[in-house]
Amino acid sequence: MMFHRSADVAALLDRLLAVPVGARVTWGDLSDTLGRDASARRHLVYAAMRIALREHGAVFASIRDVGYQRLEPKLAVREIGYVSRRGIARRARRA
Repeated sequence: MMFHRSADVAALLDRLLAVPVGARVTWGDLSDTLGRDASARRHLVYAAMRIALREHGAVFASIRDVGYQRLEPKLAVREIGYVSRRGIARRARRA
């Protein structure tokens, strides 16, 4: 089965890949790319980020209320691991 990318996902993918390592892309930038509110269409942003990771090795971390930051691939494992461990610990304390 062959999946086709929508024009919105392709535009977001191009925008995400244009972000240099260490730089941020804001929700405003993503909304400008779409021509609509990107935060209301997060599924398109998530799809573009999955493709960026799978096909180009581009890793992004969420920055609350700002957007996303492109991580250096070597540091991404350490950063994502730390964030995941912290979240798991927080959820475990609440349970």
